[in-house]
Amino acid sequence: MKPVFDKEKGLWTWRVRVRMDGKQKERSGRHKDREVAKKDAIEAYNALMKEKEAIEAGIDVSQKDRTLEDFMTEWFETQRVPILKTTTINNRRIVMQTHIFPKLGHIPMSNISRKVYKDFINSLVPILSVGTIRLLNSIVQSCFDYLRYELDVDIINPAERVKIPKQITSTEKKQDEKNKFYTDEEIEKILACKSIKPVYIDIIRLIIDTGLRIGEILGLLEENYDSENKALVLESQLLSTSRRENIVFGSLKTEDSERVVYLDDKANELIKKRIRDNKKNRLKNPEFKQKYNFIFNDKIGRPMLHTTFRKAIKSVCYKTGVTYHTKHPIHAFRHTHAKRLADAGVNEIAIQQRLGHTLGSQVTKVYMHADDKTSKEAIHIYANRK
Repeated sequence: MKPVFDKEKGLWTWRVRVRMDGKQKERSGRHKDREVAKKDAIEAYNALMKEKEAIEAGIDVSQKDRTLEDFMTEWFETQRVPILKTTTINNRRIVMQTHIFPKLGHIPMSNISRKVYKDFINSLVPILSVGTIRLLNSIVQSCFDYLRYELDVDIINPAERVKIPKQITSTEKKQDEKNKFYTDEEIEKILACKSIKPVYIDIIRLIIDTGLRIGEILGLLEENYDSENKALVLESQLLSTSRRENIVFGSLKTEDSERVVYLDDKANELIKKRIRDNKKNRLKNPEFKQKYNFIFNDKIGRPMLHTTFRKAIKSVCYKTGVTYHTKHPIHAFRHTHAKRLADAGVNEIAIQQRLGHTLGSQVTKVYMHADDKTSKEAIHIYANRK
């Protein structure tokens, strides 16, 4: 029950286990403050012991006395998964596992008062975007609505009428803009870190030099590389978030995301080297042969995952003293590329096309869409920037 400090994550982690009804029930969580983590662990343990005592006394633990994580997981898998797209399912799972369960997951639903929930929402404001908080709130509200109206359980929905900040202040907005990219000095520190895996360094370099989204990079197959034109042909992105599930690809974010991204000499050599090394590894270890030949993979050819890459970024920032970009740690590398293009004088339309952004209007799409020549000029300007 005693919190243990995880140096890599910079958080106090805890785990409690109680055996009941022939099964081991477990709750875990983490927090940057040791005392808060300790308090959460005690509350989780007491809740589990209360549940155990009720079961041993022959009392049926009602739906509203189930922990939020237990009920929400069941609700999501049975009521939401069958009707949602794969990308939406993965997105919602990440929000629940990363933000909801660590703080509220161990609490019985009947104990989550409006005050408890409001304090939880307020704690997220400094670290999450308004959009993410709204999404998180909608998940909690839908879950409690199902319990209340579909299962006819008399319970208060703490997520109702919660005021989510509509706008950030001008000061916060300026700070948020600074938080959207890494400086050249910060990039140098990150790339010089010896404790991070080489594959993660390569991924960081490619995002900085191409502006690709992380899902686009992780989903790159060797067949997506056009060696003749020194380019990557983007057609899909990796959606898989766990080794326990089959590899899942999905369509790109927007229509304009399907594109050809030209590489400068440095990025081109990086891709060529990875493909060359991957082929050598497959010849040396035929037992590692996989269904897909990912450009960025682990030692046995499996794709790298979003979650492990995010953890690596957090770890390297902690070790190098670089400020961790809480709201968009990975996306900040993409913004770094966009800023470098703009500073080098690349025109806005070419930047939008390179990043796969949807252009502002239909007129812009028809008359101002950058052609292949403009795209090649963009990477030429970028490669020769001062």
